[in-house]
Amino acid sequence: MPVANKSIVAPGALVDTMAQILKALAAEKQVAVDASVQGVEVGVAAAAIAKSLASGERAAVLLGNFAQQHPQAAQLALLAEKIAALSGAKFGFLGEAANSVGGYLAGAVPFGAGVQGMNAAAMLAAPRKLMCC
Repeated sequence: MPVANKSIVAPGALVDTMAQILKALAAEKQVAVDASVQGVEVGVAAAAIAKSLASGERAAVLLGNFAQQHPQAAQLALLAEKIAALSGAKFGFLGEAANSVGGYLAGAVPFGAGVQGMNAAAMLAAPRKLMCC
């Protein structure tokens, strides 16, 4: 997938960078700026990303594992969701690992109708039977 613009920043600068993109996107769309980003100064990279999102087709704003584990994960998710809504993009999260996604697709997860999940200690205390194909 071709990348039109990107911004690589230190972990501590992620929230500010997302806020810059939101503010620049609001200016591109000519809508009122979210109050939470009014005092933010927009950089060149953030403006370029906002311009791409404002004019792009089939856009998506996806947060990966790093953003989900970040100390300010909730704020990152909120900003990303606002950016996606303003740009008409899809919003979502990337799975932690291929095995996690595969497990969900295969139905190999400890939940569902009438199923209680167990942690490792519980499974060792009450061994499970193998369920196969």
